[in-house]
Amino acid sequence: MQNPLVSIESILKRIYDLPHTHQARHFLVQRPAHLPSANSEQDGAVWVCEDDLGLQIGLYFSQATLSSLQAFPFWERSRWTHEQNKAFSVIAEELSHFHFLIHHLPLGRSVSHLELEFQGEIDKFLLSFAAKVDGTKSDSKLFDEVYQQIFEHFSLRPHLSDLERERYDQANRLAKNFIKAHLRMPLIQESITSLLPNLRRYYRLSFTEKVSMIASRRL
Repeated sequence: MQNPLVSIESILKRIYDLPHTHQARHFLVQRPAHLPSANSEQDGAVWVCEDDLGLQIGLYFSQATLSSLQAFPFWERSRWTHEQNKAFSVIAEELSHFHFLIHHLPLGRSVSHLELEFQGEIDKFLLSFAAKVDGTKSDSKLFDEVYQQIFEHFSLRPHLSDLERERYDQANRLAKNFIKAHLRMPLIQESITSLLPNLRRYYRLSFTEKVSMIASRRL
């Protein structure tokens, strides 16, 4: 049976046609020492630092999150519990951050915190939707269920600063508009496969270009 982390990562790589050079499981670390005590219960994080050896990147998940994920292959696709949704969202978001950085930083392209969170919101939706469809036919009910779970039924960590809350709210709002304007009808009427060329192209645009396309409602 495939490692659940590898299974979810493979969906992300397939969506964006990412190389298999970097595997998240090889970058897993214990709780990063730089996290302040207020973040001691953080469920997941990606940390990046630069030292004499160059750019270093690590991926952290709490033991509770990894434990919840172990039974992922046996989850009922249309009946995830609150804890299952939470664990999957954490894994999806941090995998999104990790691969977005791995893809763009070596190219010399800067990535803002806002763009990282924006892409993370999109990927949480796409990965949850793909996992719940799991080869079956999609419909508006499933789309709306995943959409509400990701964009409406969520809560922010209490220790966040006002600036961080504002950034998360903005990323959520932008991703919401993107999903609703560009992905809803294709996902309901066709499949995620039909969207892959556009999703891959969008992934590689600058953040300014992405926001502009949301405003123009063209993909």
